[in-house]
This record gives sequence, structure tokens and C-alpha cells, in this order.
Amino acid sequence: MNTTPLFPGMEPLVKPFKFPATPYEYKVTPLRECPTPESLQLCDTPDQAAAYWKLHIATHPHFNPECECLAVLLLNTRRRIKGHQLVSIGTQDTILVHPREVFRLAVTTAANALILMHCHPSGESSPSEADIKVTRDLIRAGQILKIEVLDHVIMGQGNFSSLKALGFFFRLNAMTTLILLVRLSLKPSVKVSVEPSVRGYAMSSFGKVKSSKKTLAFIGEKSYIYV
Repeated sequence: MNTTPLFPGMEPLVKPFKFPATPYEYKVTPLRECPTPESLQLCDTPDQAAAYWKLHIATHPHFNPECECLAVLLLNTRRRIKGHQLVSIGTQDTILVHPREVFRLAVTTAANALILMHCHPSGESSPSEADIKVTRDLIRAGQILKIEVLDHVIMGQGNFSSLKALGFFFRLNAMTTLILLVRLSLKPSVKVSVEPSVRGYAMSSFGKVKSSKKTLAFIGEKSYIYV
């Protein structure tokens, strides 16, 4: 092994600088004001969320209509918009989403609820399987933080889709707190509808019930599945 210095006599000058790790004090600073009409400050429908997107998020300096962009609307207890954050910018058909980034500003600003929004550069606002899975993961994360995810609105070209309106939101709070694993002997004539994604979540969360009797799980008001 060659131990000859590259720059004889210059070691003190080229030696890497080392700074001791020092904690910092942080604060949240607003980036810009977003004047919003009174009619859009109350955001409890997908139409109002879509209008807010066109007014403020699509005009953001870093917004790229050629890539998928994820934004979060932060709401107070009265469902009025406190602010928004452009969380992530991806590629033409992919975007990275993590609960840490999605809920970071919501926790810091003491938001009571939030609305997820992202765009599809293709112009088609129909949700993909990945969109549905990520949404339900974020709903579960919000339940732990006590920050409700009200909706996930996908923006297309001149159209939008609401995952809640399409029926992809099931009552996770009912699932996590009110799921009753009641062992019942069901009659053969009883028909139970099974949603694969819900079934998978229930089985992964509670484990498969080993019993000779069939088990009925109650989710929300009208959803029933075997586990």
C-alpha cells in the first residue's frame, strides 16, 4: 500500500474540516400569502378542493404540470383552509409518498384535518391501485396522529376524481376501534360481499382467526367481510 502523501507539507491545508454536531432551534415561516375568496375558504367538497388547486397550487413557482405533484390542504376544525403545502414532485407517472412528509406540516401547524391532492399529467383522473393503497396507508397514519384525512382528489386535464366519492374510503376508524371479531355460525343462505384490499388489511392487522366457525367482521355500517 502506497503511503506517500500526494501533497507533501500540504496535509494541514487539505485535511477535511470537521464541525461538531450542534442542535438547532426551528420555526415555521410562511412562504407566501394566498388570497382566497370567501367561497373557497370553506373546503368540504371535492369541487372546492379542485378550485383551490387551480387557484394556488397550479400557480406555485415549483409546480410542474408534466410531472405528478402531491399537495396537502391543511384544514381547521371548521373545515376552513389554513394553508397548503406542495409535498412532493415526481415523474410523469410516479411519485414518492411517505406519511412523514405528508403529516409533518400538519402536525407543526396544528391542523385538524387534511385533504390529499395530486395530479395526473396524462389528463386522466381515474385512481390507480397504487393511489388507493397509498391513500389507505395515509388514512391509518392520520388515525394514529388524530388528523383526519377527509379526501384524496386527483386532478386531470379539466376533470378530477374524488376517491371518497368513488367509494374507496372505508371507515378505518371503525376498523381499528370498532371491528368486532364475532364468531358466528352463518347460515349458508347468507351472502357476504368481500373487498380484497379490506380483507387483506384486516387479516394483516389481526391475523387469521383459527376457528371452526366462520367469523364476521363489521366495518362501518354496510361492509362485511370474512377473515
